[in-house]
Amino acid sequence: MPECEVTNLDAVQTKSTYIVGIGASAGGLNALEQFFDNMPADSGMAFVVIQHLSPDFKSLMDDLLSRHTSMNIHRVTNGIDLQPNSIYLIPPKTRMTIENEKLYLTEKLSQHVELPIDIFFNSLASDAEDRAIGIILSGTGSDGSRGILSIHNAGGLVLVQSLESAQFDGMPRSAIASGVCDFILAPDRMPRLLVEYAVNPLVVRSKMHLTLDVLEDEGEFAEVFALLRRSYHLDFSKYKGATVGRRVKRRMEFRQIPGISDYAAILSGDPGELEALYKDLLIGVTEFFRDRQAFQFLESEIIPRLFSNLHDGEDLRVWSAACATGEEAYSLAILLTERAEDIGFMGKITVFATDVHKTSLEVASLGLYDLERLANVSPERLERFFRKEAGDQFRVTSELRKLVVFAPHNLLKDPPFTRLDLICCRNLLIYFQSSVQEKVISVFHFALKTNSVLFLGSSEGLGGFADEFEVIASQHKMFSKIRDLKLAIDLDAVRADKERVIPVAVFQPAQNRMISMDRQMLYDYDLLLRKHMPPGVLINENRHIIHYFGNVAEYLKMPEGRVENDVLLLVEDNLHIALSTALLRVNKARQCLVTRNVRVKRALDEFLIDLTVDPLVDEKSRTIHYHIYFERVRQAEPHLPPVEQQAESDESSFDSSGHYRQHIGDLEMELQSTRENLQTTVEELQTSNEELQATNEELLASNEELQSTNEELHSVNEELYSVNSEFERKNIDLKQLNTDHDNLLSSIDIGTIFLDRQMRIRKFNPSIAAFFKLLPQDIGRPIDHIAYHLSRQDELLADIGMVLSSSVPTEKEENTRDGKWLLIRIMPFRTETGMCHNLYGHIAGQDCGTGRHQAERGAGAKGTGTHQRSSAGVCGPHRSRTRTEES
Repeated sequence: MPECEVTNLDAVQTKSTYIVGIGASAGGLNALEQFFDNMPADSGMAFVVIQHLSPDFKSLMDDLLSRHTSMNIHRVTNGIDLQPNSIYLIPPKTRMTIENEKLYLTEKLSQHVELPIDIFFNSLASDAEDRAIGIILSGTGSDGSRGILSIHNAGGLVLVQSLESAQFDGMPRSAIASGVCDFILAPDRMPRLLVEYAVNPLVVRSKMHLTLDVLEDEGEFAEVFALLRRSYHLDFSKYKGATVGRRVKRRMEFRQIPGISDYAAILSGDPGELEALYKDLLIGVTEFFRDRQAFQFLESEIIPRLFSNLHDGEDLRVWSAACATGEEAYSLAILLTERAEDIGFMGKITVFATDVHKTSLEVASLGLYDLERLANVSPERLERFFRKEAGDQFRVTSELRKLVVFAPHNLLKDPPFTRLDLICCRNLLIYFQSSVQEKVISVFHFALKTNSVLFLGSSEGLGGFADEFEVIASQHKMFSKIRDLKLAIDLDAVRADKERVIPVAVFQPAQNRMISMDRQMLYDYDLLLRKHMPPGVLINENRHIIHYFGNVAEYLKMPEGRVENDVLLLVEDNLHIALSTALLRVNKARQCLVTRNVRVKRALDEFLIDLTVDPLVDEKSRTIHYHIYFERVRQAEPHLPPVEQQAESDESSFDSSGHYRQHIGDLEMELQSTRENLQTTVEELQTSNEELQATNEELLASNEELQSTNEELHSVNEELYSVNSEFERKNIDLKQLNTDHDNLLSSIDIGTIFLDRQMRIRKFNPSIAAFFKLLPQDIGRPIDHIAYHLSRQDELLADIGMVLSSSVPTEKEENTRDGKWLLIRIMPFRTETGMCHNLYGHIAGQDCGTGRHQAERGAGAKGTGTHQRSSAGVCGPHRSRTRTEES
């Protein structure tokens, strides 16, 4: 795209004329590069790019875009000012808004999906109002479709990337469906529009409905054609204007819309109406055995001819173009099946059924029809080829369905099928313009085999290709291809997805002189060849003539009837024997061979020639051509005495009878070699067939095993799901038990320590702090590393070790350093089976005095006073509990 010129804009600005918000996601990098490749660096606008960025990786967008623009690129920081002719990029894990032309960031805290483009566009509409421009580029999802509504309502401009240019069309499609898009363009076309908009917004807004690649030569329906072309890749501008106009106006009357521009605006935002118009324009009128007389002629005359033209082992291929909902394709399949059964045909029959309307193809592939649509099907065929289902619906049999291959296909741009015996395309060409009709006919001519049949509608004809077909039945519009002439095919008959380029006449004298020089050179080559080359031909490996040198009319005969290109079919008598023998020898030896004094007779004259066959080998392409040329020696005597004949025979190197015998011998040897090769091939084929059968059996067995494995996996999956549910319940119970246990330890006034088998601390409660100096980080340390107030530390460690070894609980009184008496109990903790699994210890106490006798005075007995209790334990293969009471 040429660089845009900006006028009436200040060269130096401190405030942006317009603020452009660009939303992009998957596939947006390529669109952004195209956009900034064509965006002038001095437009006076500020560009804010909002992307869906991964929170785990650093974005390289600034480095990538710097290669496509000279504008300053900034990673947004909180509160940054917007400057004209600058690009601002959103950082990851943030939401961005704009206020007073400053960008503000907030961190994303929630895990649910957010829509950063909508968030920014909404704030942009509030801050910039009619100076806001929103652009939606490639991406998935619907982000941006709500934000552009705010921009539109604020008087801003909304641009959306065209669907055919987007790598992912989710975001553009959602934006278009909102109905507020002002222009739908490819990214490289947006900058020119923005520059024009900055200069004169009113002029640009006057083109508001031209949201697509609309062409002036498409008339009043240009906008409608552009919408259909974009959504369905089908150019209705190539259809006859009157037909299309009637159907478009009928839809407008049905929706009560007076103007075509208003209708185009509705189509751009209403996919349902666009689909209805598209289906109406395709005119999918069809039925089984439509035009009964034509199908009777097809059944009695054409289909037997198709089968008779087949060679051994050849398949029958039929194309039903524009098949709509499939009735015509199934009708052809029925006739072909019946004929194949009558003659015992065992080859493959394929009916290719194509159409541009995918919804119709879905109906056709189901093969389910109401009884009313089967009115032209005889009761015998209805019973033979259909199966009754619920109500009055009938489905084609699987046998018939296998013959028909349904596929989407556009006759105006997709390549055709090939090697076809019959093409049936009825009542489609009448809707095309004349030039398009001829292009479609050329496609059909290319696809058909020689002597194959083209079946058109009752109002259709061949136009300029009438000479290439023979009329079989003019009343039924059936024609036969008469020769294998490859016509030029224009598969780019319409622009479809491509942008049309209007050719501009440019005078290029240098190029014209070069073309003239090449033509002059070719003329010189031909002149030199005629002057210095003997008469001859250049042939390829298949003996087909590639080029003629000089006048070869004396040596080659002109055939009658069908055109022949095999050089051996153009020579006779002695020359045929000499040439065929020479070609065999040269093919084996790859050396030039000269056969002298070959007697050639033309009319009443006889003369002798020297025949030369020179191989031309191309090592790169591994092909070989042969240069055959004839040099006339002298006039031959028609009648010679026997002695002179013998003398001449001795002098001549060509003996027709000898060459004939040698030629026969070579052919016999070649035949024998071919037989041996054929026998070897047959044996290898049999071996391969046996191997394939064995492989097929193994595959069948493997398939059964896979099915069984699949069932087992389903069962295992269900079991895993059940186990997982149980584990979830167990985890909930365990979590509750742990919570109860922790609360219990925290609430009791008995100091408790849990120890493992190596006397390492596992747990403790706050009450133990009166006797042990423990901190949370002490968990995992051995208990003998901890300082505590007991006077007999060594005895306590010995008692714990004894309980570990014997699993017998102990109970002792202990005096603290400050004169308090405690009761220490060490007890093992056992599992439900009675085994000592782990060892725990507890120390608990309640301060009731300063000495043993004080406790006795207050209570008179051991258990009657108030005791200070604590517990300590060890966790290992055994369990113990240690309790100390002050008495």
